[in-house]
Amino acid sequence: MEEELYINDLIGFLWKKKIWIILIALVGALLGFCYAMFLLKPEYSSSFTLKFDRNVTILPDNDEQVAIGDAITQGTALYEYEVYKNQNLISVYGEILKSRTIHEKIIKEFKLEDEIKSYKDFLENLTISYNQNNGIIKVTFKYKDAKIANDIATKLYEVSKKEFEDMYGMQEIYTISEPNVDTMPTKSSKAMFLVLFGVGFGVIAIVGFYIVFFLDNSIRRTITIISTTNYPVLATISKYNKKSNPSGVIALNDTTSVISENYRVLRTGIEKLLSKNSHKVVLVTSSHEGEGVTTCASNLAVVCAMQGKKTVLVDANLRSGEIATLFDVDNKIGLSEYLAKDIDEAKIVTGTKQDKLSVIVAGETPDNPSELLSSDKMTKLIEKLKGEYDLVIVDGSPLLDITDGLILAGISEEVLVVTSYSETKKDDLELAKNALSNVEANNVSAVFNKFVK
Repeated sequence: MEEELYINDLIGFLWKKKIWIILIALVGALLGFCYAMFLLKPEYSSSFTLKFDRNVTILPDNDEQVAIGDAITQGTALYEYEVYKNQNLISVYGEILKSRTIHEKIIKEFKLEDEIKSYKDFLENLTISYNQNNGIIKVTFKYKDAKIANDIATKLYEVSKKEFEDMYGMQEIYTISEPNVDTMPTKSSKAMFLVLFGVGFGVIAIVGFYIVFFLDNSIRRTITIISTTNYPVLATISKYNKKSNPSGVIALNDTTSVISENYRVLRTGIEKLLSKNSHKVVLVTSSHEGEGVTTCASNLAVVCAMQGKKTVLVDANLRSGEIATLFDVDNKIGLSEYLAKDIDEAKIVTGTKQDKLSVIVAGETPDNPSELLSSDKMTKLIEKLKGEYDLVIVDGSPLLDITDGLILAGISEEVLVVTSYSETKKDDLELAKNALSNVEANNVSAVFNKFVK
């Protein structure tokens, strides 16, 4: 099951990266085209083909000459002997073609000492292919200059044929094709290099993204949250566009959006938990900063108030509270001032544009936020708010960065852990679960935030 999920996650991840993979492949194709066009030196080949044609044969242990056609009719053994003779002749011819003396002579004659520096370099450009059964041998020489390729092939043809005839003293071979340079050079196909580089870069891109996926243990599926924590996932919230909704309170500004509907689904999940346990206080927290805690808490508070529930949203993130900014209210007197000074509760509760929704802002950042949140005054405030409101939503600090979130978990009745798509790490989620267990936090659930299809 886990292997199947891993493969599905990998395929999904690569599919989301398809534009990048295609772009990288196109860049590779362009580089391949440029390489073939400007950097790759073309090679021209010149070839000639010869055939060993023994019109007569000398029978073994016999001076009588017999025509080949007649000899074949005399039996298989004689025919096999003839093939054997051809094989020997071709082998000899092949050795002549590979002769160091001939090669050095040709290099010197065409003054190619600076370019073909050794006998080995000459052999690398020379290709000899033959069929020993039918006596055909083909010789090809490749070079970056068409004329030189043809000149060297022609010289090889003349010298090797003469050497062979001098050795055997008879005309044993005839020419099928004389040296002729190909009009289309090899190693210059732009289309071939375009495809090869494109495919190669595409494969490299896929492998690279696979390595990124393999090394990254971020959460991408709700089932991973469940398998890691055993927490129920109450809703999946789609990622929103900050340009179109800069405030982040989408449920207040765009009530018909898909994301607003996502928060209504979350509200339904929260309602079931609260009614089951007769609870009112919900802490919204996460593993680390930036996973969308304040956004989730604010939108959840809005949709709950829209349903007619008298709701208060408490910004308990005393170090970097954002509720005042999101709801455009004053942040001068808030929770930190209430906990540190003798201020009446009524002075820190502020109404909002949404009917039945009030907020308590964080206030000025204190020197000792953890001590203030763990004080009896904070516990008494939560108890008092429970008596005045249908629902108390606490926007809390992360669980792993500082201790504030764990303090709040201890005085809350429900804990909602925000898990952000492709941001929250599986290891961090496990650590957050352990931290909540250590403070004996009960009724913990999760929401999958910033989801991207």
